[in-house]
Amino acid sequence: MDNLNFIYQIFNSDFIQKYMTIPQLIGILGYLVGVSAFLQRKDSAFRWQLTIVNIIMTIHFYLLGPESYPAAILNIVNIFRNIASAYTKNMIVMLFFIGLMWIFYFLTTPDWTQFIHYLSVIGTTLVTIALFRFHQQQMRLL
Repeated sequence: MDNLNFIYQIFNSDFIQKYMTIPQLIGILGYLVGVSAFLQRKDSAFRWQLTIVNIIMTIHFYLLGPESYPAAILNIVNIFRNIASAYTKNMIVMLFFIGLMWIFYFLTTPDWTQFIHYLSVIGTTLVTIALFRFHQQQMRLL
């Protein structure tokens, strides 16, 4: 019977009203565009599609409200990172973006004691390394 209650809660109008808002739908669109980016065969197309994902996610986080503004700002940084990685492979530029993200992360994260808060910045760091240092499949695997 508990399973039926769970299913009822999913299809309950309160659930749909709370989680199927315009910002959330934009976030789902960003997720789908992000997944499809990995289908690109050319590195340049991959980078530009990641840039589109970051633009969509910036809008998503902005529309979610003030508590999500730091995520929106980090996505703006990622937009510039993606564009820079299309034009240069300079390690100093890569380290600049990694440093900028880590500094901004520590300035905006309210609780540094929980490891889960580090996952997004670790993931972003790995993506930055991949965009600046690797090509083709290696870039997508990291």
